[in-house]
Amino acid sequence: MFPEYLDNKLKIRRMNEDDLQSVKYLESACGLSFWSIEDYKDSLNNKDYIPFVAQLSDKIIGFIVARLITIDKCDVGFIEYENRFEIEVYNIAIDEKYRKKGIGRKLLDCCFDIEELQGNVIYQLDVRKSNEAAIEFYKKQGFVIKGIRKKFYNNPCEDAFYMSLEKIIKHKNLI
Repeated sequence: MFPEYLDNKLKIRRMNEDDLQSVKYLESACGLSFWSIEDYKDSLNNKDYIPFVAQLSDKIIGFIVARLITIDKCDVGFIEYENRFEIEVYNIAIDEKYRKKGIGRKLLDCCFDIEELQGNVIYQLDVRKSNEAAIEFYKKQGFVIKGIRKKFYNNPCEDAFYMSLEKIIKHKNLI
């Protein structure tokens, strides 16, 4: 599915401070919720954050920022989880010219392929109810709508769908 002409030139790598102007441009162009440069810098310096960019030649064409929330043991109703993790996807953006080419999936894979994760992992995110393209993308990745958050977004004020995906992860090298 991933176009060969991009595969040879596309690089998915950890975000750094030199990327932040491009990230801010994409954030604005894609209509994402506002984060300050300081917010992004904080995500770069916090070990719980997962900030990656998609770079084509010298141009940043996409990014993702997520956060790992570790819960060693958790009781949920009748179920007791050991090694339960949550990953919250805060922002993901792809330059409009490069959408529907598998880049969003490659960025999301950065959250799925964290070697230290083993056990029950819940991925969660919020998405504007009007963002049909993003909702369809997340559904294709296995996310399901779990609820609605009223007036979650500002500028403009809008409800959000809360979506999640649950996986049981067993890395071969940890078995």
